[in-house]
Amino acid sequence: MSDATRTRTVTWEDPDAGLLKALSMEGIDAVKAMLSGELPAAPMSRLLGIRGVEAEKGRVVVALEPAEYHGNGTGGVHGGLAASLIDSAAWLALHTEMPAGAFCSTLQLNIHYVRPLRIGGGEVFAEGRVLYCGRTTATAEARITDERGKILAHGTTHCTVLRP
Repeated sequence: MSDATRTRTVTWEDPDAGLLKALSMEGIDAVKAMLSGELPAAPMSRLLGIRGVEAEKGRVVVALEPAEYHGNGTGGVHGGLAASLIDSAAWLALHTEMPAGAFCSTLQLNIHYVRPLRIGGGEVFAEGRVLYCGRTTATAEARITDERGKILAHGTTHCTVLRP
């Protein structure tokens, strides 16, 4: 292995281990349990390094620090990272509105890139907010900001609501 080679190890818990517990809880309680570590984080969150910051009904904030392994090969951060952050924050915000046994699944995701996320540029925050949560569909928005509050990207998600 050359000095230029990097290795990153990611560990996660079996996602099914906390699924039944999460589905037995009101959405806001499940999201707070995910953010506190009481319920296991999603494998994708572990892979990307997304961590929960805060949650209240209809609103969630997640964060991460863009790193070399988020790179796009040209020195920047891959655009899929912003998309994943927006999808995660918006989905979690919607889930805070779900009753026990229900969850939502993304049908459409729209992203608007404003400024680049930068490796070594500090932590970024994605705030998701519910716009509409009905019986069968739901819509949320999310925005990514840097540590100074400058907007980097924003987007919306439209989800189907799945109920027992």
